[in-house]
Amino acid sequence: MNFQEERIVQIFETTDVSEHLGNVPQIDDNDVLPLLPLRNRVLYPGILLPVSISRGIFQDLARRAHKGGIAIGVCTQANQEVEKPEYKDLYHIGTVARVLQVVDIGNDTVMAVFEGGYRFTFDSAHWVSDDSEPASSTLVAKAHLVGNEIVPQDDKSFTILCEEIRKLAWQLMHEAMHMPEEALTFLRKVEEPGRLLNYICVNYDCHPAYKAYLLRISDISVRAEIIMKFLQAEKERHEIKKEIDKKTRQNLSDQQRSAFLQQQLQTINEELGNDDMEYLRELEERAQKAKLPEHAMEAFNKSLQRLERIQNNYSAEYDVELTYVETLLDLPWNNYTGSNTDLKKAKEILDNDHYGMPKVKERILEYMALIRRVGLTKSPILCFVGAPGTGKTSLGKSIANALERKYIRISLGGLHDEAEIRGHRRTYIGAMPGRILQNLRKVKTNDPVVILDEIDKVGADHRSDPTSALLEVLDPEQNNTFHDNYIDLDYDLSHILFIATANTLEDIPAPLRDRMEIIHIDGYSTPEKMQIARKHIIPKQYEATGITAEQLTFSDNVLAHIIENYTAESGVRGLEKRIAQICRMIIKKIELGEEYPTTPDINDITDMLGLPTHYHQRYDYQPIPGIATGLAWTAVGGETLRIEAAVIPSEKPTENISLTGNLGDIIKESAMVAMQFIRSHAEQFGLDPIDVTKKNIHIHFPEGATPKDGPSAGITITTAILSALLQKPVKPGIAMTGEITLTGKVLPVGGIKEKILAAKRENINTILLSIENERDIKEIEPQYLEGMEFKYYTNVDDV
Repeated sequence: MNFQEERIVQIFETTDVSEHLGNVPQIDDNDVLPLLPLRNRVLYPGILLPVSISRGIFQDLARRAHKGGIAIGVCTQANQEVEKPEYKDLYHIGTVARVLQVVDIGNDTVMAVFEGGYRFTFDSAHWVSDDSEPASSTLVAKAHLVGNEIVPQDDKSFTILCEEIRKLAWQLMHEAMHMPEEALTFLRKVEEPGRLLNYICVNYDCHPAYKAYLLRISDISVRAEIIMKFLQAEKERHEIKKEIDKKTRQNLSDQQRSAFLQQQLQTINEELGNDDMEYLRELEERAQKAKLPEHAMEAFNKSLQRLERIQNNYSAEYDVELTYVETLLDLPWNNYTGSNTDLKKAKEILDNDHYGMPKVKERILEYMALIRRVGLTKSPILCFVGAPGTGKTSLGKSIANALERKYIRISLGGLHDEAEIRGHRRTYIGAMPGRILQNLRKVKTNDPVVILDEIDKVGADHRSDPTSALLEVLDPEQNNTFHDNYIDLDYDLSHILFIATANTLEDIPAPLRDRMEIIHIDGYSTPEKMQIARKHIIPKQYEATGITAEQLTFSDNVLAHIIENYTAESGVRGLEKRIAQICRMIIKKIELGEEYPTTPDINDITDMLGLPTHYHQRYDYQPIPGIATGLAWTAVGGETLRIEAAVIPSEKPTENISLTGNLGDIIKESAMVAMQFIRSHAEQFGLDPIDVTKKNIHIHFPEGATPKDGPSAGITITTAILSALLQKPVKPGIAMTGEITLTGKVLPVGGIKEKILAAKRENINTILLSIENERDIKEIEPQYLEGMEFKYYTNVDDV
């Protein structure tokens, strides 16, 4: 601001100009008014406001208004960056004003002095061009006049409030804003409450949005109360700033100040009995009672001596070292819960908590028998593999209950950082032990049951690979000397019963898989799911929702209908959600006093759950050439796989084979092998070898939205192609699974039990398998094989 501009501001802001006020031209309500938006300034009625204007379009408006003595609407921009504002860029409140003076102050800027008259609002604004000057345009709006400000009459409390505001504003403007004496004199002399408040609002340094908000308030007493609260808050901030400045100006050096504070703090601690040396002695006593291993005791003593040397420095290093020592003492180095050795009691607990799972229960009982015979021993590393919802994680908790040990669950899904397992080195800020030691510190025992959930979903990136840390954790020959980076010591994990869970083995690295004892958790058949629902799910939901068996009962056919039509899984997680949904709906009807079925039938289930959400691809018994039914095994259980083959004649020899159905590389290779086998053995099947080469083969796997891969469809693809070429349909009621070679040998595949369950769901009673899968059938419980016929083959010719 140059000297001329500064002088104009001082004259108009600090001089009593009462005789000039009241001359603003009067307009009528809804008159169109030219707008002059200001940046960072708000004009109030009864106030003279000098403003520098740099934008040419508004300089022209100010000159025309001054020359013609016309009224203009002075408002404020909400968006300060816009050069040519629109309605959305403005606060929609302003003051009708006249221009008292326009002075050119150089640098393409003019100083205009506005006299505020009365308030107005507007609900739209637009630019119009001047016919006489086409290059010039004006922002105009239809003005809605706001009523006069309401000033309380003969109200002593309001008068006192205004005087308090005057004193507080004078103090802040004098001490914080350093305004000139003339302005402070005018603040003391002004008598009208409205002009006093408006003068403070115009001149005090606050956000334009706040000033525009105050301009909207017609009740002067309300505006006064808001301004008083604002000034009081500003005073508090000013006092805090003064205190900070005072402290900053102190001549005491940092070193002297630190030494003084340390001495004071030490004196206070001595008076309160908070002596650090006393606390360190307590830690030393704890270490003696804990009977730490020799290497841990050596590390503890070394850290304790370091703490004694630096205890009076009160540095960050002291806190880091103290936290480390406390962590060493909190770890359960030699604290063991022990195991329940009552095998009958443990078997009862496992049977009550989980239906079936004989292999898992047998393995746990073997482990308990070994403990009972030879005492504490190294724990096995188990890995439960099965579809989601088959009870892998909850089974771990039941095992902990059966062994009467503490239970820890560590989720490994999405884990990318090795430090989550091994811990962070103490040199890092916020360092801490790995998850395993953190949980041992919480449960305070060194032989819990630890569930490593979703080990097949551990991630890896360019920074680190957590599986390398898990190799040490899950190796029975190494985990008795597991090295955590935080404590920087070896720790014995060999007495922990680690149980990993996974949906598939393919995603677990081979070295990690080799260290674990794999136990497959099979999926459940419909009768098994019904038993689980009766024994576990329904009682659990009764308790969770407060419903009783008298209010809701599920019949067998309804349970079977829910399982087969509203769930598509090997486990029972979806079934539990559906039963919970039905219980909630019944509870709602009970609370609303509505009628409800105590024993819902299938129609009632449809009303509550909607139409069936899962349709199994029921086996089509209509004999059509080129169609064969296979069996697949996915992460969610077994499924039937319908394969269709079509033959398209060609005039010239071709080896074209088309594959559709969202297929993976392995299944595509199986189709290529099948086709080459048929071409090389065409005469064996009664086909003309030359004629076969003149046919295009299209193989399609329905449900194209579902990805499909794996080798077990090889025999099914071969059968479908031969059926299409020979125009002979496959015998009804047959499904098959097996990988083939170029020589026609049928190889064994996995997931046989899940595939049998899938075939039974589709009413298929005959399954063709490799001769080498016969041993898998012998290991499956008899109830799964009822009504099924299995035929074993070594070669495609036999099939």
